[in-house]
Amino acid sequence: MIKISWDKVMTDIANLCEYWDEDDFTTVAGIANGGIVPAVLVANRLKIKNIITIHKDQTRDQVESMLQDYESVLIMDDINDTGATIKPYLNLDHKNCRVATIYQRYNTKCPDPLYGYAIPYNEFLQFPWEYY
Repeated sequence: MIKISWDKVMTDIANLCEYWDEDDFTTVAGIANGGIVPAVLVANRLKIKNIITIHKDQTRDQVESMLQDYESVLIMDDINDTGATIKPYLNLDHKNCRVATIYQRYNTKCPDPLYGYAIPYNEFLQFPWEYY
């Protein structure tokens, strides 16, 4: 297991946020549970005030319906391991919706178009918000 430090997370969030301007999104959505902290960190960095949560048990139709209330949405998760979590959100029927993760495994089956750092190994990552 590799423990990721807060400094590493903040550096990688800063790198990821270089893809966007402050006015590119009106809302950041965090995929529960791992994407909630990254969503807040990205929203703070981009000065976005609307933060919402997507629950893993919500269907694609439910998520699409919920997002229609927002002009532009960035969906965040902590890591793209296999792609199973983010895959349902990649091509939502929303005029301005993007998906991003802080980290992406080099061998994911569902490459994420936007990520902050590629993970070149298969060890389990423990994020600072998961330390007990």
